[in-house]
Parts: sequence; C-alpha cells; structure tokens
Amino acid sequence: MAKYKCTLKSNFIEAFTSIKESFNHLSSSTTLESEEHQTFADINYGALVFERYSFFGGNRVSLSVFLVGNSDTTNVMMFTSGGSQAVLFKINTVGEETFLDKAIDCLKKSFKEKIISEN
Repeated sequence: MAKYKCTLKSNFIEAFTSIKESFNHLSSSTTLESEEHQTFADINYGALVFERYSFFGGNRVSLSVFLVGNSDTTNVMMFTSGGSQAVLFKINTVGEETFLDKAIDCLKKSFKEKIISEN
C-alpha cells in the first residue's frame, strides 16, 4: 500500500468536486467505484474510491481518497491497494505506486499554489 497526505487551502466542496472529476480521468481504465459525503456541525468529510487496470500487474488496483475539511482548508489522504498477486506477502506493488503517483501529479496540477503541507 502506498499513501500520501496533504492539506489544501481550499474549501471542502471545491476539493471534493475537483478531485472526483479530475481523478476519474487518470487513465482510460479509471472508474469511480464509490463516493460518500457527509457534514457534521461545520466539518465536512468524504470518501472517493477509484479503480484502474494495472497493465504491469495484470490486475485492478484501487485508490481511496479521504477528505476532511471546512470552508477554509481540506485535509486529503490517499491510499492505494490491490496491486499484489502474492498469497502470503506483497510483491509487485508497481501498479499501486504508479496509480498514486498519477493522482499526486493530478492533485498538484489542480491545486498548484494551494497545497499548504504534504507528507
């Protein structure tokens, strides 16, 4: 599993909508499998789950995106999974890492100067 976290200087709705629309075009086989958005008090949280086919691994990998934010900032957490073909331990995680790298590049293009912190 590969992961990435960042904080955006963006309201939640803008971030959620932009990620949902742009990530769905990361590759020709990328699909939005599930989405959820809720509000509690003045905090919004949501999840987006994408899948795509990994030619290198010959299987599908998933990208889960979790967002928590308000009207000023949004925290984004992304995790990939499903790229391994081994039974007892993980090997060949190239598909997961590639999917995450494409998502990070897309996020950075969409939010250019709005990334406050990342790790």
